[in-house]
Amino acid sequence: MIELRTLGHLELTADDGSDAATLVAQPKRFALLCYLAIPKPGTLHRRDTLLGLFWPEVDHEHARMDLRQALHFIRHVLGEDALLRCGDQEVGVNPDRVWCDAAEFQRAVDEGRWSDAVGLYRGEFLKGFHVSGDPEFERWLDRERSRLVRAYAGALERAVDSAVAGGDVRGAVEYCERLVEHDRYNSRYAMKLMEALVAAGDPANALLYAERHRELLRAELDIAPPPELDALTKRIRLQPETLRPLEGPQSEEDMLPQLGAPARPGGGVSPTSTTLPSAAKSGWKVAAVTGAFAAVIAVMVIVMLISREGGVSLDPERVVVAVFRNETGDVSLDLVGRLAGHWITQGIQQTGTVQVMPWETALRSWLHVQAEADSGRVLDPVRALAEETGAGTVISGAYYLEGDTIQIQAEVNDATQGRLIGSVDPVRGSRGYPSELVGQLQQRLMSLLAMRYDERLAAPFDLAGNPPTFEAYRVFDQGMERFLRNAQRDAQPYFRRAIELDSTYAEALLFLAATHWNRMEYPQADTVLRLMDSIGEKLSPYYRSYGEGLQAAVDGDLERALSAIRHAAEMAPGSRAWYTYGVVCGWTNRPHEAVRAFHALDPERGPMRGWIGYWWELSKVHLMLAEYEQVHEVAQRIRRLHPDQDARALLLEALAAAGLGRTEDLSNALQQLMSEPAPAGVRTALLDATRILQAIGMTDAARDVGRRAVAWLESRPLDEMDTAAHRYEYGWALYFTGRHREAQEIFDGLVDEYREWPYDLRHRGARGFIAAIRGDSAQAQEDLEWFANVEGPYLQGVHKAYGAVVAGALGQREAAVMLLRQGYAEGTAHVWNDMVDPQFEPLRGYEPFEEWLRPKG
Repeated sequence: MIELRTLGHLELTADDGSDAATLVAQPKRFALLCYLAIPKPGTLHRRDTLLGLFWPEVDHEHARMDLRQALHFIRHVLGEDALLRCGDQEVGVNPDRVWCDAAEFQRAVDEGRWSDAVGLYRGEFLKGFHVSGDPEFERWLDRERSRLVRAYAGALERAVDSAVAGGDVRGAVEYCERLVEHDRYNSRYAMKLMEALVAAGDPANALLYAERHRELLRAELDIAPPPELDALTKRIRLQPETLRPLEGPQSEEDMLPQLGAPARPGGGVSPTSTTLPSAAKSGWKVAAVTGAFAAVIAVMVIVMLISREGGVSLDPERVVVAVFRNETGDVSLDLVGRLAGHWITQGIQQTGTVQVMPWETALRSWLHVQAEADSGRVLDPVRALAEETGAGTVISGAYYLEGDTIQIQAEVNDATQGRLIGSVDPVRGSRGYPSELVGQLQQRLMSLLAMRYDERLAAPFDLAGNPPTFEAYRVFDQGMERFLRNAQRDAQPYFRRAIELDSTYAEALLFLAATHWNRMEYPQADTVLRLMDSIGEKLSPYYRSYGEGLQAAVDGDLERALSAIRHAAEMAPGSRAWYTYGVVCGWTNRPHEAVRAFHALDPERGPMRGWIGYWWELSKVHLMLAEYEQVHEVAQRIRRLHPDQDARALLLEALAAAGLGRTEDLSNALQQLMSEPAPAGVRTALLDATRILQAIGMTDAARDVGRRAVAWLESRPLDEMDTAAHRYEYGWALYFTGRHREAQEIFDGLVDEYREWPYDLRHRGARGFIAAIRGDSAQAQEDLEWFANVEGPYLQGVHKAYGAVVAGALGQREAAVMLLRQGYAEGTAHVWNDMVDPQFEPLRGYEPFEEWLRPKG
């Protein structure tokens, strides 16, 4: 029997006991074998499916040839009878010849052999395995890993229940210990272990573990444990002998891995008052990005648009859900309307069969429509919401109060024709449990949508469980309002509190991770994302892909992030996701694709209405392409649409004038900027204009602007001049004017004073570069060696990018380009400044560098 081990350790053993290393050493062919072996033994796969999964970028004829060669090689290594086939169309693994631990694990789970299943699971599926250039397989691999790890957690819980039923308390403790090792943040697992320890006669260790778990949640997530854990701790202290040993088997819903105790129906009580903790100190990244991952990124897709004469193009296949109207007369019930809209959106997203506006996009658009309706400028909110989002189908509704009974009703509207498609029977219930009512309404509405779009919508929607508790949603909604205003730090404590109130609230975890990413708090984002992974099945496919992209970005794999968010975006064309897609295209050096993504959005309506970040990021990709006329046009649009952002318009006008060599226009823009009360904008304009002028060969003009920068920086108030940011920019201004020795002295001081990450990277990088330019090769070589020895998580290749700068200045061009490729492969983002950065000047003209710098696509 051939053994294929994929859980925790990769191993393929042939019949004679030898290691089939030649197959394992070929990633795509080994991946094909694993894919064929994972399902139920004897499962056959259509060859066309395999072509799309493993060779999506190859034409059909060559893909079939590659598949034939791969299958031939597998047979050559493992034997002709290792594979089964049915005609020329289907192929699979012969279960009588090939044994796979992952397939056997799944069979043990299906047959209820919990102890066997736990014994087979030795670690993550295909841990560390990767097939480069095959995003479809990578997505399948991510899904399988998540599925198997959830099955393992479920098997562990069932094994605990079996041990309890059999009176094996020590066995129950051992399984519980594996549970908490598997997910140490899960408070429900912690309570199982506490109960098992008490049942085994060890209440002291139960209390000790409770304290350790409490400290873990506060130290790493800044949240309190659920009240159930505190209650259990109190019971153990007071009467450990009265504590039930362990609960018996649970329902399938309870088997879902969770952070804490299972959610309970929400109530209509006032939100709990809490002191909101402050966020952790943020970090820094060499590529400055604004508002990344505020929403998931959409890929460029062609959609069929149906236009009404004189109106906005609407797509009848695109759905948006409005906030439901509160007709109760009780403002304390306003939140029910948002919960209804949000949960219905989540339900449609979960099916993956209909394009639906993500809730954050729908909410932002609805708030604008509501404000317009309140002012009397909009008479038909349904039509207005459709025009804001481009959605031809609008779901709306209202709710009423009769005594203590709430009645909620919903309807589906065809905005392209201005007619009602249909409505659902109202749902009624206690005002104390609005979450339950929203869940019922969602099921009825999905059945109605099934008749219009896809019969799969009518299937029972239980993948995401019940709506969050009402109190948890109240706090989450407050966090979402701040998130949409880009107040990331302010949003964080609300998302944390929502998790405390409902430990199964996966969406709150996702948005908490996004705020940490946006604030460049990478360790915190990583911790939350890995915690979220244990309950990721509660997210819609849209948000699961969003989470995958966010995790990839935290891991420093921007190409994988782009692939994941492109997949997510296909579910939400026309959303704010296009904006973020454009940003990430820029990070991965795809400026042409980024411009197309930004231009796919209407900046004057929908999710981009009033969003200055759209113009800012669009200008960056035009700068990457040296399209200075377009940069000037962006500045004019900012003046018209955002009159309160005059400083930003002036900054872009200055950079456009520099790129076009219009020194008089540049001087006028700089003079106006200097009269503005925004010193950061002046610094940026002066230094970036100098960089551009120098890059296009206008050396004298660059030096003149550099002198102007030095004079302006020297005129600033003393408290401002003493900051690290001011001194860093002052050092570069001195460099631009040829005062290299003074510039190095500035950076020497910064390196000595700021030794923590990230400042020790950028300060030392600047110092090493200028030292090499001055001929101080000893200092430059010392800095280069320092970068070579930098270690630690979340560096995202920045240390290698700075090492490349120093190596290039020392004349080590081949080594510099190698370091650049490594650094950017590890997560350093491309930015427009790469095109004009003086630190790359020693590498310009060197073909490998020019090839690296050349935009993709």
